[in-house]
Amino acid sequence: MITGNRAQGLMQQGAAALQRGDLVHAADAFAAAAETAPALADAWFNLAWVQRALRRFEEALGSYGRALEAGVAGPEEAHVNRAAILADHLFRTDEAVADYERALTLQPGFAPALAGLAQLFEDEGRTEEAKGAYRRLLEAAPGNGRALARIAMIDLQGGDPGQVAADLTAAMRRGGSTEDQAELLFALASAQDAGERYGEAFSTLLQANRLSEQLSGRRYDRAAFEQLVSRLIAAFPEAWPETAIDQAAPIFLCGPFRSGSTLTEQILARHPDVRAGGELEAVPAIAAGLQPYPEAILQLPADLLDQLRAAYRAEAALVPGAGRRTTDKRCDNFRHIGLIQTLFPAAPIVHTSRHPLDTLVSTLFLRFGDGVSYGHRLEDAAHQAIQHHRLMQHWRRIMPGRIHDFSYDALVREPEAALRPLAGFLQLSWDDRLLRPAQAGTVRTASNWQVRQPLHARSSGRWRHYAAPLEPVRRMLEAAGVPLPD
Repeated sequence: MITGNRAQGLMQQGAAALQRGDLVHAADAFAAAAETAPALADAWFNLAWVQRALRRFEEALGSYGRALEAGVAGPEEAHVNRAAILADHLFRTDEAVADYERALTLQPGFAPALAGLAQLFEDEGRTEEAKGAYRRLLEAAPGNGRALARIAMIDLQGGDPGQVAADLTAAMRRGGSTEDQAELLFALASAQDAGERYGEAFSTLLQANRLSEQLSGRRYDRAAFEQLVSRLIAAFPEAWPETAIDQAAPIFLCGPFRSGSTLTEQILARHPDVRAGGELEAVPAIAAGLQPYPEAILQLPADLLDQLRAAYRAEAALVPGAGRRTTDKRCDNFRHIGLIQTLFPAAPIVHTSRHPLDTLVSTLFLRFGDGVSYGHRLEDAAHQAIQHHRLMQHWRRIMPGRIHDFSYDALVREPEAALRPLAGFLQLSWDDRLLRPAQAGTVRTASNWQVRQPLHARSSGRWRHYAAPLEPVRRMLEAAGVPLPD
């Protein structure tokens, strides 16, 4: 009884620490509870959750395993959480599939398992398996908007956009939750766009984004983002010396969302010396631990810098393909270029770009998570683009020779003319495989299906179909000095 009381007290301490956002003390408390009462399944489950949040992924897998051994209630949830770690962080997709299937054995029709399995198959480019998993999800949850929308987006690749739009419209008439309707509206807008019904597509997009913003409950804070950019500029006022690119350092790709970074990474990964790391979370995680940010960067002692570099390299080492240079394609790392160059002073930065109006249109077509709150409104997306331009101008000014601007529009017009300077900047020997179509590997971004298509220029100049409704934001960008090619 004394042991049980002590374990429960430790559990309460862990919950209180979580409430405060103190993950380290939460982990300590839950670990002590699990050690005190090894049969207490909830202690192991909670410990695993916090370990994942602390990016201690192998430890989290072990703790979920102990929770399962102890008979945790809802074991299917533990298997789904294990699968997410295996797929999203450890690149062990076969094991992730096995955990999803174990969850479904325990509870057939468990929606989180089916949704996760379907997304994993999409990431892998396994079209029919993805559609099969989404259909299983529809059997368990008829009318599920996510499943219907994703099947539609898969069918849209090379399919009949008119039929896809008709199917989505019929699904919307059957009703569903606001969440379902938002998912269907985004997919319908894409189908209408593919069918060249641009006026209808834009109207549908406005409805979709209005619902999505309501569901998120968040508005983009223009003043807060401007302030962050100003603080970043103030924190790094001095010019950095020119330096040769370090071939042992990671290759950082960043830029606006929807600017071609996924395609750029997949092309670079055709080179025998490069492996695609995707959207690694390590840099934002390091930034989140440095408070106040960015000012704290300037106070980092040498030993802590070494620890942070080692932590980053440990995560990058999880990417399959040992011995090759790793790309880190986290788009919003553009705000962390000062931190990146502090950690890796000779790391190459590739900044992807695209016609700003094309980027805005593409942003509006995508339902982002809560982290991209500016994506719901064109004016907010334009404000983000203006501040992005302002910050990149500063980074280029103080870091000569460290940042290479790579244009999506130039790439699709003349691939070799765009790729040869990029390879030279990265100190990669030229390899004709960069120009050859190749099957994309795992792609965990919204550009998943697009980058699996042959290189084309259809998305370059797409904004012209929406020129009239874009006119107010075009004027915003022009007034702020953002270059707008003809």
